[in-house]
Amino acid sequence: MALVGPAPHMRGWRQGELIDSYDIVVRVSKGYELIPGLKSKVADHESKGKFSIKEDIKEDFGNRIDILYQTLFSQWGSGFTAPFEKLKNKLKWLCASFPDQKHKPFIKDFIKYTRKLEIPFHIINKEYWEKIVGEMGTIPTVGPTAVFDLLRYNIKEIYLTGFTFCQIKDKNNFYYYPEYFYNKEKHLIRQGGKKHNNKKIYKYFKNICKKDNRIKCDKILTKLMERN
Repeated sequence: MALVGPAPHMRGWRQGELIDSYDIVVRVSKGYELIPGLKSKVADHESKGKFSIKEDIKEDFGNRIDILYQTLFSQWGSGFTAPFEKLKNKLKWLCASFPDQKHKPFIKDFIKYTRKLEIPFHIINKEYWEKIVGEMGTIPTVGPTAVFDLLRYNIKEIYLTGFTFCQIKDKNNFYYYPEYFYNKEKHLIRQGGKKHNNKKIYKYFKNICKKDNRIKCDKILTKLMERN
């Protein structure tokens, strides 16, 4: 399977065919400009309900989305819930990136919502999530949660691309692609702090990566894993 993240370095790589060639394609939160309506409030208004992936985006990031991991929050700065009714013919699974006891109102609403749309809904195991949080000493963001959750299953390979664990910025000082947040200030605080300590998450993932040979990283993440 391929797990695609929102790091800006993926533009120009033209690995869309590679991503779509995997048996399963997994994306997180907004993905990478997955559909025009996910970029910003302005883009959502201008798209006028035409939810299709742009051709130039397909070349770099592919077209498929079989599994989507989400915060399920509706705020624009917190992952942002996708218009699942527009994606239901593509999605095989919608996954919550936290256990149901953590945000009960959101989970209850989404179980009803996904049943109505006939989208299978997966919730990460509570005991496993708490174990990860305890070992890391912080709450993982959506991308790392997806990695840790998927590794629990009998998969042959998981190709990770578009992830830097907020350890690398682009030329604009951004950790995510420019349109991910609707203003520059949002980008500048993404290193994390009390809630999501990205250095701890990165260190924990690096240790997992050394032990699990099913993990295949893109060239940027490979360099990160080789850091001392």
